[in-house]
Amino acid sequence: MGNSRDSVAWARVSALLGEVSRKEFEDKAEKKTAQFTDYLKILCDKSASYEQLDKAVAQAITLFVNEDAVVETSSNNRNTILRLRIRDYLKKVKQIQYDKIEIKWTHVQYVGDLKPAPDGNLYGTVSFEQEFRGYRDGKLVYSDVTLKHANVVLKTYKKTYEGSTRKIWDVLLSDIGVEATKSI
Repeated sequence: MGNSRDSVAWARVSALLGEVSRKEFEDKAEKKTAQFTDYLKILCDKSASYEQLDKAVAQAITLFVNEDAVVETSSNNRNTILRLRIRDYLKKVKQIQYDKIEIKWTHVQYVGDLKPAPDGNLYGTVSFEQEFRGYRDGKLVYSDVTLKHANVVLKTYKKTYEGSTRKIWDVLLSDIGVEATKSI
């Protein structure tokens, strides 16, 4: 980050955030993407019960700003990028026809400045690589790595507890887009 334009932008954002440091924001944004990956792993586990799958879907959705968030998917087997609302995306992941699936997000990093929006929230971007491997009869039959970016929203709330009001904050995921897909 080092240049002065970035410092000025972060100072403006910091005024809106209060006590939240850039590192705290980045850590929480990365944590949310890691939690999402954990829920995807449950959805890809063919031995998971219906209750575990339904719970993973419900918990994954709570990581997003709302159910209108869109997740883009790609494949080396087609030239188009599919755009699915988060609930539809999670249902699709549950129904992927492989005996075993591995999904891993790597190289997760915060990129881009947080920008204030008219709704009072702050918006930024996290980038990562998603590695996908599908197996049938114990053999790897499909694999790819996709460079993706996730929009993240930093929301602040006022919470009153025992007569005092505090500003609290959280980071939520929003749209997840595809940059590029290639074979592993």
